[in-house]
Amino acid sequence: MEAQLLEIIHQNPAWAYLGVFFVLLACGLGLPMPEDITLVAGGYTVYLAQQNGLSQPMLLPMIAVGLVGVMSGDMILFGLGRWMGPRAARIWPLRWIVPPQRMERVYRFFARYGTWTAFIARFAPGLRSPTFLLAGTAGMSFHRFALADGAAAALSVPLWVWLAYHFGAEIDSVKLWLARSRYALFAIVAVVLLVVVMKVVRSRREARQADR
Repeated sequence: MEAQLLEIIHQNPAWAYLGVFFVLLACGLGLPMPEDITLVAGGYTVYLAQQNGLSQPMLLPMIAVGLVGVMSGDMILFGLGRWMGPRAARIWPLRWIVPPQRMERVYRFFARYGTWTAFIARFAPGLRSPTFLLAGTAGMSFHRFALADGAAAALSVPLWVWLAYHFGAEIDSVKLWLARSRYALFAIVAVVLLVVVMKVVRSRREARQADR
C-alpha cells in the first residue's frame, strides 16, 4: 500500500485529496466501507509525503477535504429524504426498518430528539445512512441537522486523520486501535440508544397514566 500511495503522490498530489473526497462521499451514500479507514489512509498519505520530502498533500487541507467529503454525503442523503418526504417510507431499506404505518411516530421522535439522534448516528456506520435519510423524511430542519452532523464530524474526522499522520511510523498499531475502538463506539452508541428508547417508553407510559 505504501508504494502505491507514494506513486499517486508523485504523479499528482491532488489525486490524494480527490481520492479521499470521493471515497468518503460514496461512503456517505451507502458504500459498505468504514469512513474511518479512508480518513486514516488520508492521514497516512500526508505522513508518507513528508517523510519523502514532498510538500503535498498537507495535514490541514486533508482534514478539510475529509470534513467536506463526509458532510457532502450526509447532506445529499438528508436532502433526498426532504425531497421525497413520506414517499421515502415506501422504499427499501426504510420500508424494512420503519414500516409506513409507524412513520408518524418517527416524525414525533425526530421533532423531539432529532438533533441528538443525528449526532449519535454519525458514529454508527450501520445506522448512519438510514438515520440521515429518515431525518430528512421526518422534516427535520436543515440547520438542526447541519449543526448535529457538523459537530460530530468535527470531532471524528480530524482525530482519525491526525492519528494516522502523527503515528504514521506505527500505522499497524493505529489500524489495530481503530478496529478495537470501533467495538467500543458500537457499545457506547447502543447504550445511548437504549437510554433514549427507555425515556420514550417512560414518557408514553406517563402520558397514558395522565389521560386516565
